[in-house]
Amino acid sequence: MSLRRRIITACIIMTYVLFINTSCSHKIYSKKDAISAIKSKPGNYDNEFYYAFTSATKNAIFGQYRQAIRDYNECLSYKRNSPAIHYMLSNIYLNAGDIELSKRYADSAVFYDQDNNKWYLLHLANIYNMKNEIDSSISIYEKLVILEPEDMDLKYKLALMYERAEDYTKALAMLGEIEDVIGENENILISKHKVYSRTGREKEAIEQLELAIEYYPDNYNLLGLLAEFYADINNYELADRYYNILLEKDPGNNKTQLSYAEFLRENNEFEKAYSYYRDAMNNDNIDIDIKLSLIIEFIRNDTVFDNFNEYIERIIDVLKHKYEKNIKVRTLSADFYIKNEELEFAENELNFVLGIDRNNYLIWEQLIYIENALGKYDDIIENCIEALMIFKEEPVFYLFGGIALIQTGR
Repeated sequence: MSLRRRIITACIIMTYVLFINTSCSHKIYSKKDAISAIKSKPGNYDNEFYYAFTSATKNAIFGQYRQAIRDYNECLSYKRNSPAIHYMLSNIYLNAGDIELSKRYADSAVFYDQDNNKWYLLHLANIYNMKNEIDSSISIYEKLVILEPEDMDLKYKLALMYERAEDYTKALAMLGEIEDVIGENENILISKHKVYSRTGREKEAIEQLELAIEYYPDNYNLLGLLAEFYADINNYELADRYYNILLEKDPGNNKTQLSYAEFLRENNEFEKAYSYYRDAMNNDNIDIDIKLSLIIEFIRNDTVFDNFNEYIERIIDVLKHKYEKNIKVRTLSADFYIKNEELEFAENELNFVLGIDRNNYLIWEQLIYIENALGKYDDIIENCIEALMIFKEEPVFYLFGGIALIQTGR
């Protein structure tokens, strides 16, 4: 079960329990009993409503959403203004990915609710966040903070929304209110650092991180944040100092290895940067996809590609040695050589990939293009014939095979 579905199921169960607990006690009725009760007491739909509500909630919990929607709509035919039913329907539509319908029912739940139910309001605010309607979400959190002024979590979320809306004055004021109550706190200090850094108040931004490091000395990530901030404001001497302190305290930190390597590369200390990239490529605790994404960024960024070219090739060689038969690594190596206009090296890499997987159409196609650029018409004919044995109806192989036959006088 996905995280979203688990959360929504929990919300459904919670709402059901709250709804039942706040109602008069009822025995469990079958539908036949409920209909009999209505017939015996015209105009009293409570029993029918509770039967439909219980059935709908059961279906919602077990993921039978279509039937749950039908049952909840039946509930609305008895109690159109029930906020609980609108809330339930909103959760179901949210789980189904229909955010507009979910918002409509969430709006209705808040509209019909006379008690300012916290969960209805939070649910609607969450939908506004998903739709990036930050001002609307802020207005709900402002209301919640008035209703529950002692709830610091609500205030913190409101501060984060102010920050997201770039209302930094209000964000700092709210963070200050929280700090006055709970004292120094890591999340508050980091949030204040972010606000100060975004408003150009570098001194205050540094002070917040220094306080956080003082109060939480075992959290080495704070040292990394300070090193990165010094690098961002071009204070390379202090950035280098804090990176080295961090590497001394936490030498196995994967994120630090890559962050420091990037810092060194940006300061043209290429050989030293390479040594950290090399260690990162050999680090089994760093996922291969992270390593590959780093190389992809090197290749895509023309400035980095030109300035760091020799070292990019060396880093790729490290990956090729570590992941000898990995198709992604070899394909990425081919991409590097193509951009570097070393087509024969790219051809070798693609042939290596086809030696592992001959059913990869894109590799065949790329190989034919490269051989055409190199004028290797005999190779094109041979490869097009072999490719057509696998991909019988792909026109590109007929086209280039025909061109190569013409070029060789056949």
